Amino acid sequence: MDYTGKKCPICSQKFNADDDIVVCPKCGAPYHRSCYEKEGRCIFLDLHRDKESWKGEEEVTSEKKNKTKQCRFCGHINDENAVACEQCGRGFIEYPYPNMYGDDENYPPDFGGFPGFSFKIDLMSGVKPDEDFDGVTGEEISKYVKNNTMYYMDIFKRIKDKNKSRFNFSAFLFGGGWVLYRKQYSYGIIFVLITAALLIANMFIVSSNSYNIIIESVRNDLTTLYPNGYTTNMIVIELMKLPADKLLIFALPYVMSFIDFVMRLFIGFMANRIYYKYTLKQIKRIKTNQDTDKSESDDPEKSRKKLFDALLERGGTNNAIVVCLIVCYLLIIYVPQFVMG
Repeated sequence: MDYTGKKCPICSQKFNADDDIVVCPKCGAPYHRSCYEKEGRCIFLDLHRDKESWKGEEEVTSEKKNKTKQCRFCGHINDENAVACEQCGRGFIEYPYPNMYGDDENYPPDFGGFPGFSFKIDLMSGVKPDEDFDGVTGEEISKYVKNNTMYYMDIFKRIKDKNKSRFNFSAFLFGGGWVLYRKQYSYGIIFVLITAALLIANMFIVSSNSYNIIIESVRNDLTTLYPNGYTTNMIVIELMKLPADKLLIFALPYVMSFIDFVMRLFIGFMANRIYYKYTLKQIKRIKTNQDTDKSESDDPEKSRKKLFDALLERGGTNNAIVVCLIVCYLLIIYVPQFVMG
């Protein structure tokens, strides 16, 4: 191929017909031999990673006519319709909204009279790809978290910089199910077993004859003593008249419900911190295993891709376990009723 007139990517000088030129075998980028030997490698590692070919300045200029969106993280120029950076994967999505003022006259002039405004979503929540989290980069964390990175990247940065977290309502509502969903299996199994034990014990007590007899006895006494109606204080007074063993049977379902609520509160308050430490631990373990298996001849880009593939595979969420937990919950609730019915 004739490279005369094209520019060397390193020194930016145009090639002459008699120049000693070397060509990268992976992407086809041409260099002056002296420039290539000085650099020691091809500078287009992103092309190697994406298995793309080098293109001349004229071709790139032609393509850039449709590539007008620049990533604020890595500077890569993307297609104007792209929703995420082609190079680093950071998101930028614009959402148009109707003019809140109802007319163009009061619309801010910075938008050139366009009847609407836009905002951008940053999937990394301001975390830079190379930001350090105790030996783990922000990019590695985003790959491992995979789902809902906007929320967790912001929380993780808060924990790292200010040692402050937030209450996780999803973890509070779903308890051990959320923990398992986030692939924290050791913690999740413990929480789910406790929840299941409390639920089964509660159902067993509430459906027992002893409990129903106690409830019926208290109800009859209240109706006899207070035919015109009774208040909460009257109910408590009658309950206190029960023998200790019967009062314990009556109170057990409420005690177990309270324990379940306290456990959910604990999970809600601690979920993000636990998940943060768990994420860093798992990423470090994956990186250590990869370093152990890596040889000196391994291509850095291949190693990087292999790491990201491992993070995506090991991280993220387990949707199948959610279905399994729902099925188990329905079985616990309805099968006993069906059998007893």
